[in-house]
Amino acid sequence: MGWMEPVVSLGGTTHRRDGISASRDWAQSAAGAKSESGDSWYVWLLFVSVVVQKMVGSSSKPALGGVTEEITAYFSDIQGFSAFSEQLPAERLVELLNEYLTACTDVIQNEFGTLDKYIGDAVVAMFGAPVELPDHAYRACVTAP
Repeated sequence: MGWMEPVVSLGGTTHRRDGISASRDWAQSAAGAKSESGDSWYVWLLFVSVVVQKMVGSSSKPALGGVTEEITAYFSDIQGFSAFSEQLPAERLVELLNEYLTACTDVIQNEFGTLDKYIGDAVVAMFGAPVELPDHAYRACVTAP
């Protein structure tokens, strides 16, 4: 069985995501163009399609060990969170934390950053990997609260 071309539904319209249109969309988005809907999931879909296209188009197999590249690491947390969290009921704290982490993730993904993990109220991300971004440092700064 050969490779299947992913098809996605955007607001009721079906679009074929082949390598050429994904590359064109990525270039447009990386240059600052926004999706018509402005949804973070659309940006995420473009990001994933570029990562998958890069892996499929590579002549080398994935390997452990990593590579040396210049990227921008991103760390963010809520000042005074520990003291603040002790003042709220657990349900309310979870509600607020979910809202905050969702907003942070949306902003990171809209600037083509890669979310690494959450550590309590902290967000760890990177810009410039696994997809190269020539302006990775700028994008991380734009993302910072």
